[in-house]
Amino acid sequence: GEMEEANEVFNSLFSTRRPKNASAGLSSATKSISKGFIAGAVSLIAQPIAGAQQEGTKGFFKGLATGVASAIALPATGVCVGAYQVARGMGNQGEANKASREGMQWDDGKRKWFYYYLDA
Repeated sequence: GEMEEANEVFNSLFSTRRPKNASAGLSSATKSISKGFIAGAVSLIAQPIAGAQQEGTKGFFKGLATGVASAIALPATGVCVGAYQVARGMGNQGEANKASREGMQWDDGKRKWFYYYLDA
């Protein structure tokens, strides 16, 4: 339903996958913050235009209100998700160091460490 759709949009906009280590967390944070600011700016421009096309002057002002709210909320969300990802990455750094020392590999799809064995 609507909740799944909203979740998909959120996950496509903001990076919430488990970061491998501190630098991956920082990279994820940078992407989320950038996308938040870009989406906010686009919304600030697009919402009033869409509103005006649908409902004229009244729609323009409705769209402007939505655009302004999005221009504040989306960057703020990006910063919050970014801070969360940096913290997660820093928290995962110890595990990454240990796993790397033990010869483990990082599975980018499953977002976890594993031992890679070659069959004889």
